[in-house]
Amino acid sequence: METLVKQASEIEGVKGLELVGTWDITMETSEAVGELLEKYNLKCVSIIPDHFSQKQWDRGTLAAKNEDPRKAALDYTLECTGVTIDTGHSFNAGKNVSYALQR
Repeated sequence: METLVKQASEIEGVKGLELVGTWDITMETSEAVGELLEKYNLKCVSIIPDHFSQKQWDRGTLAAKNEDPRKAALDYTLECTGVTIDTGHSFNAGKNVSYALQR
């Protein structure tokens, strides 16, 4: 992870990184990733919830017909917002994206 952050920091104009939950950052690694970002003067601009690489999401996520995967996807998305905050940065869902982050 440090190599990724260091290399990104060396690209002119790059001020932040978009990370993927479970690939780049988790609740367990959020503090260490936050420290790396700070060390290399970068921000966490967003975390993409990993709703696409795990078997549990094979029948849908936030728009699934079944309530169980919908609830799990929402819980995981909320966890990703917490991870972003743990890095010392704010959650950014993007200009044109509106997530329902309330239960």
